[in-house]
Amino acid sequence: GQAREIIRHIQQMRKKADYAIDDRIHVGFHGFAEVFDAHQKMIAHEVLANELTNELLSNYDLRDTFTIDGINIDISIRK
Repeated sequence: GQAREIIRHIQQMRKKADYAIDDRIHVGFHGFAEVFDAHQKMIAHEVLANELTNELLSNYDLRDTFTIDGINIDISIRK
């Protein structure tokens, strides 16, 4: 369930950043590393990510913080 919430938030970020449906992206994150590690392939596939990195991207198009099960997650994305 937590992986699905992460995917939902990243998809919302893609929409907010006005990416095309087929744009491949890079995702940087801080927090919930165990969920990203356990479901890395599924998350990358669902959000069209070429890369999932356990650190925030320095040159991002959009950065957002959200909470899942009381834990804050920072995510940054770029094309």
